[in-house]
Amino acid sequence: MVKAAADIARDEIVVGSRTELKKARSLSGTWNVHDLTLAKLPAGREHDFEFVEDALRAELVDIEQLRLGVDLMPSREMALVRERLEGILARVALTEAAGERRLRR
Repeated sequence: MVKAAADIARDEIVVGSRTELKKARSLSGTWNVHDLTLAKLPAGREHDFEFVEDALRAELVDIEQLRLGVDLMPSREMALVRERLEGILARVALTEAAGERRLRR
């Protein structure tokens, strides 16, 4: 399973496996972390969703920048990516709210 690390330098995202790290480095010249995060969503693989969720939790990406990026996608992918992004955002918000409730107890 690939997990996004909280290490970021000049919009390069560092990930847990050597293969993914090589991919991220090769893309870093033309893609920023928001582009890379959005590119994970169309495939629909669980480890890609985990990557997006981890990037959100680590605050490596800005939610509004992701939403703007979806608006710039080809129309054939836009609805699917928007649905998946909003689903992940809702899941992150729910787990963060549950964590805050536990802290207040």
